[in-house]
Amino acid sequence: MRHIGVGTLWLQRLVVNKFIAVSREPGKDNVADLGTKHVDATTLTSSHEHSSGDVITSVPLHFITAEHAAAKLRADLPEGVRVALIGQSKSVLIQGPVQDVVATIEVLKTLDVR
Repeated sequence: MRHIGVGTLWLQRLVVNKFIAVSREPGKDNVADLGTKHVDATTLTSSHEHSSGDVITSVPLHFITAEHAAAKLRADLPEGVRVALIGQSKSVLIQGPVQDVVATIEVLKTLDVR
């Protein structure tokens, strides 16, 4: 394991701490694959039930530290939403139901101002 980039170790730590799970998703069901290969119109327009699951996203910060943002957010997080720091970066990772993650990002925007 000599050639592992140190910058990716934060992701391994999230997996070990069970903050995120790594699993295989068939290409036809993987929304992230839609822009990486040709798919027919039926696939693009079919309704997948992805809205019932959790989403995970990284949110870059401009004016506050990730530690400050995470501490402020944890005080009033909706049930089922989790926040984590991403290594030494100026970003936080937010996981949870879609609507609650969107609401958490809106709160984060009000915190990340000068």
